[in-house]
Amino acid sequence: GRLKVASLLDARLGDYTFAFLIAGEDSDGLGKLGQLLVHAVSSRVYEAGPHAITAACSAGIAVSSEPPDDGMALFTLAASAVDEARQAGPNRVSMRMLETTSPGATPAADVQLVGQLRDVIENSRFRIFYQPIASLHGNGVEKYEMLLRVQDGNRMVSPASFVAAAEQTGMMTLVDRWVVEHAVRKLCEPGSSISLFVKLSAASMQDPDFRPWLQRLFGEHGTPGKRLIIEIGDACLRDGIRNAAGFAADVSRLGCGIALQHQDITRNLSPVLEQIHASYVMIIDMT
Repeated sequence: GRLKVASLLDARLGDYTFAFLIAGEDSDGLGKLGQLLVHAVSSRVYEAGPHAITAACSAGIAVSSEPPDDGMALFTLAASAVDEARQAGPNRVSMRMLETTSPGATPAADVQLVGQLRDVIENSRFRIFYQPIASLHGNGVEKYEMLLRVQDGNRMVSPASFVAAAEQTGMMTLVDRWVVEHAVRKLCEPGSSISLFVKLSAASMQDPDFRPWLQRLFGEHGTPGKRLIIEIGDACLRDGIRNAAGFAADVSRLGCGIALQHQDITRNLSPVLEQIHASYVMIIDMT
């Protein structure tokens, strides 16, 4: 009852990751809260049709003794703690302390993180996982959503650990282009008939060079047409439907399909669909 969140939609950070900012708690209190959350999730039994299942939960905690200059540093550190907890086994809690620096200094962790991101991109240490999307119409066309991970030694790092850092350092457009190029190569392989869903960041949607780059990419490898479906996230729609509609129209003219990722089921989507002619609506049930 101590943790009050206005909306889980606002707290969603990754595929299955949520983040909360809590003020006025010491490390002991946060540690106990982390254990409470893990226990609350892992001890619950869920019904899935005729089956009863349980879920594992990992909690990562980033603690700062004073308000940080950049809140993203806390999110990034907490995401690293989540990965650490997950690697330790199911239902674990990991805690890390945020180091503070003098005014005007660049934190060593940030410098290291930028270097790691560049190394990941330049040496293609990303790994793609394909999540099947079932067709309710039974048309037999194979559809997959592309999920991005980072290979770090023997472990896989979740998006929550690097997406926030990539956005903070302005490198998210490079990540998006790596994924899109990988998708186009896959779709243009001889005999390929699958469809791939790729979610783009707001940075790429606002990048004036992205659409010319995509057109050149199609010229080099071929045009997969509607089998490349660009996902527009709910956050991008909240930032501005007009910009999202303009982007969707441009990539549609290049032959791509459009999917809207819809999380807020209380909001009427009809006005959005009038401006963005999407082929798919992906409803994320957060209940």
